[in-house]
Amino acid sequence: MVNWAAICIGAAALILPAWLVARESRTPRLRHAQIQALADAGCRCARRLGNVPGVDHCWDELEKKTKLLVAQAGETACYPLSERLFCPEDGGECITLNYNIVAGPKFAFCSKNEAMAAEAIWSRIALSARDFYGPEGQEADRRAHAALLDYARQVAANTPIEATQSHGCVGGMPGED
Repeated sequence: MVNWAAICIGAAALILPAWLVARESRTPRLRHAQIQALADAGCRCARRLGNVPGVDHCWDELEKKTKLLVAQAGETACYPLSERLFCPEDGGECITLNYNIVAGPKFAFCSKNEAMAAEAIWSRIALSARDFYGPEGQEADRRAHAALLDYARQVAANTPIEATQSHGCVGGMPGED
């Protein structure tokens, strides 16, 4: 006599895992560029709203589509900009949420192009001093920071930016790829 229950259970044990794998492979996964675009949009929303209650909703779509928790993001220790990012525990590519001005009023640059332009503006002025750590360097840093804040106001006003290469935390050092 054929044990149909055992045959059905055995078939299910073989077919169900294969079906789940096939179904999972058909589920569209977001690529890094798509996730970064969601992060950029969340940043622009938060920048537009400013420091108001409820600004956290700007990150809802990113968190919903990626299971990423914006509140768990870390920051780099760089100057004049600090990159706020989330790096998944599985070793996947990090997602940049924004680039913050380290000293002075809180302002977020939302794209790598904005941040590289800001870093280039600061570097061009601050690093022109012969003695960066002396009085001349302090004055150059003050002027560079003022230019950085002026640029931040332009970005906030949606003034178009020109893509530029910078050297430092955002753009990388010469020779780095």
